[in-house]
Amino acid sequence: MANPTAAEAQFRIEQAAAEAKSGLREISRIEVGEAIRQGDIYVRRLAELPAERGKKTELRQLAPGTTQGSRHCVEGECTVYAPAEEWDRLSGPTIEAHKSILITHPEHAHFALPAGVYQVTYQRDFAQEEIDRVED
Repeated sequence: MANPTAAEAQFRIEQAAAEAKSGLREISRIEVGEAIRQGDIYVRRLAELPAERGKKTELRQLAPGTTQGSRHCVEGECTVYAPAEEWDRLSGPTIEAHKSILITHPEHAHFALPAGVYQVTYQRDFAQEEIDRVED
């Protein structure tokens, strides 16, 4: 259809958004310094595992909290390092992915990322005077 009505265009936009939200985005290559965004978190590729990386943890949830919005999780063969106590509120865990990993969330598209080292950071809430993170 060459010239859809406004209602048809809106339907197509909503349909495309729903498909993107529930889909899987496979990232076969991500350069050092590049990041993907999943809701209120960013996962940035690092050149190497930082010397100051926090302690190893068995937890696979990448954003603190108990709401559905905080259910960003990593799956796959990887080591997760919890953020150190002295880090700022926007710093999340560091991930050392030995093989391809999957970053999942019930409300956002999942991301498949190649092996490498990744740093999770949280989106800043600029409505707050002090530095604080946005929570989904």
